[in-house]
Amino acid sequence: MLKRKKLITLGAIIALGFGGLAKTSTDVNAASWKVKLTHNAYVYTYDGMRNGSTVLKKGHKYIAHGTKMIVGEKFIKLSKNHYIKLANTKKAKFKKINEDLGNQSQSSPSSDAEKSNKKEPSSKIDDDLSNYDEVSKGVYVEKTKLMTQSQMEEIKSSFLKYVNNWRNAQGKQSFTTINWLSDGAQLRANECIDLLNTNRDISHTRPNGQGYSTAFTNKNQIRSEVIVKDDYGNIINPDEIAEGLFNVFIYHDAASNWGHKKTLESDLLNPAIGIGVATTFVNKKPYVVLVGDTASLR
Repeated sequence: MLKRKKLITLGAIIALGFGGLAKTSTDVNAASWKVKLTHNAYVYTYDGMRNGSTVLKKGHKYIAHGTKMIVGEKFIKLSKNHYIKLANTKKAKFKKINEDLGNQSQSSPSSDAEKSNKKEPSSKIDDDLSNYDEVSKGVYVEKTKLMTQSQMEEIKSSFLKYVNNWRNAQGKQSFTTINWLSDGAQLRANECIDLLNTNRDISHTRPNGQGYSTAFTNKNQIRSEVIVKDDYGNIINPDEIAEGLFNVFIYHDAASNWGHKKTLESDLLNPAIGIGVATTFVNKKPYVVLVGDTASLR
């Protein structure tokens, strides 16, 4: 069983140290809008210094409140003294945010008169913010949602594609799929989610204490099982997630003595595989679990 806290391609954060930037800067006012990170991004202060060790993850969406030039490079302002490089973002395709949202998050009225004169944000803005978490003062990140059934089915198809392409490149026969095998693998994925939901970890042992092969109609044809879990953040791209899970089994399995890799490349008579995928929240983070069970069909 593979136990990794981070997938290399899905969300591992590597903090690279570098010196502070020069302190020459220019503010540019703009209406608020939404941006999506195309790369992991460091957070900077108004003068270009790193603002702590925070690294924002690729795929997350934020509300921007203007831009700022620092030594000829453009930054986006997330809130007072919180900036990220424009090059790490793209404009998200959502409705424009009212400018008052930025004012609300960055300052507070100094008198009762100012409070009474302050324009209240519209209900449309309130509805919009209900989809966001405030990760620090004035910095909002879009709440993560669990994947849909359709997206999980895409992960299964993509994972099988990656495995079979890799097997074929080695001259090995492709895995086929069959209903009873797929049904059992999905049951196993759901059982692993049940374990996570009760503060336990994924396991080859079923919640009822029996071995994993007992989840299958034709358990005598089952040969082995591989399991992986990982939090996927806001990356809801089924093919990208499937590729990341595949890479963990094939290229980052040294801690398991390459046991998962050996399972997926094994020579079997009439090789088949059942793939199950399920998701849940663990400590408010979205996790995906993939189970692969191989069989030699008779």
